Amino acid sequence: MILRDFSYKDFPLQTYDKIRFCDTDRQGHVNNAIFPAFLETGRLEFLYDSKNPVNGEGCNFVIA
Repeated sequence: MILRDFSYKDFPLQTYDKIRFCDTDRQGHVNNAIFPAFLETGRLEFLYDSKNPVNGEGCNFVIA
């Protein structure tokens, strides 16, 4: 397997999330329980991207 360095330019979709004070411990480490919330932000940005929609008009997603 060949590994290479990636940069932000290698990814067509980018999003940002704000880390709140309650997401960290006293040393500033992010709590492991918060990472699924970060993934949810990315998932929503991907599924509902207005420039490149994944779903057709009138369609919705259900994750079960």
